[in-house]
Amino acid sequence: LPGILGGSTRRALACANSLRAVSPAKGDALQGMVLAMDGKWSDALPYFGRALSTAPGDAQVVAMYLQALDDKGARKALGDAAWNQKLQWEAARLLPSVKTKARGVEAVAECLLDGGQPEQAWKACTDALPGVEAPSILRLELGKIAARAGIHRQEGLAYLDQVTTQPLEGGTAGYPGAWWRKGQILQALGRTGEAKAAARKALTYDPKHPGAKKLLESLG
Repeated sequence: LPGILGGSTRRALACANSLRAVSPAKGDALQGMVLAMDGKWSDALPYFGRALSTAPGDAQVVAMYLQALDDKGARKALGDAAWNQKLQWEAARLLPSVKTKARGVEAVAECLLDGGQPEQAWKACTDALPGVEAPSILRLELGKIAARAGIHRQEGLAYLDQVTTQPLEGGTAGYPGAWWRKGQILQALGRTGEAKAAARKALTYDPKHPGAKKLLESLG
């Protein structure tokens, strides 16, 4: 993708064309994402529209669209008020089509959270949790919501405890984030010693994790 590990728009669009030959919807979604990252939101929209029309229940397609929408390029193009409203509307519209897919629900929750609706983000995850194929991804998202929005902190801690003690379907890269979010919640609850331990644990997985480093510094 453009700007990531030396990626360029030209090369990313070539990848989108190759992917389109195998999966038309994913190829269109990737092209939309590339154009959005390149600051061309209006050019990206037709590709996202076609991808969602071709594969309305594909969680990867939905997630790619919502991730692009929930980014600075779309926000700049739409303006703050319209962007905020669009996040909420699109999240609500697309949630039913991905309610059994953890990545899709996660993307919906992110849009609701960034759109100023943390309780709706929490509900989307908890409602979907019993039926998704990768529950640890939603448990991690619930911990994030609890940490960022300051809601349901005890429940958030319980979900993160499950994430940090069980296999994580999203891969081990999620563990430092889980410990960091746990540390943030513990800090908010005044449990400083435990928060420090959680931040240090995050850094054992990723010594350069910026959030964990900042948290540890703030705890003294």
